[in-house]
Amino acid sequence: MDTTEQLRARRHLQPSREAAMRFGDSLDVVDTAQELADVLVPALGDLAGVELAQAVFDGDDPLRVPYTLMYWSPPMMRGTAARWAPGP
Repeated sequence: MDTTEQLRARRHLQPSREAAMRFGDSLDVVDTAQELADVLVPALGDLAGVELAQAVFDGDDPLRVPYTLMYWSPPMMRGTAARWAPGP
């Protein structure tokens, strides 16, 4: 592997490394959601948003698999964190 390929591989793995180091610091879901958005921007894009099911904030488990689609409605979601790259 030449130097260019090594550099590209390191850049590709950097967001994963940073996420692994940052996400274990807090049990607070809002803090963790913000950390996720902070890692994603600008590493993977200019804008990131994180939405969590309202059930997470209520202390419940979010609905995993609906019993039947006939009576299923999507869970309530709440925008929790956002990050955007600074503009020119």
